[in-house]
Amino acid sequence: IDKYKEALALDPKNAQAHFNLGTAYHSQSRNSEAIDAYKQAYRLDPSGFPEANYFIANLLEAQKKYSDALAYYKRYLEDQPQAAYSKEAEERVKLLSNQ
Repeated sequence: IDKYKEALALDPKNAQAHFNLGTAYHSQSRNSEAIDAYKQAYRLDPSGFPEANYFIANLLEAQKKYSDALAYYKRYLEDQPQAAYSKEAEERVKLLSNQ
């Protein structure tokens, strides 16, 4: 985490470093920080990091913020309908749409 923060101090617009920081926070269950980092990665490079929306949705769903999670799953599917997590995202959309 410290190395990613150092990289971002040098280049705050480094989307890859934001994404990696989000992944590091996510692995430590620092969910709010992970969400913020993933959002920043997507904001800086939407076409390079559409999967950030999938991970944000997962984290929001774990926090029982279902309507927010649903919006991020849908955004992910709009950006990447055939991507690595598209089937999982489609299943989550169906489940959360019924709540």
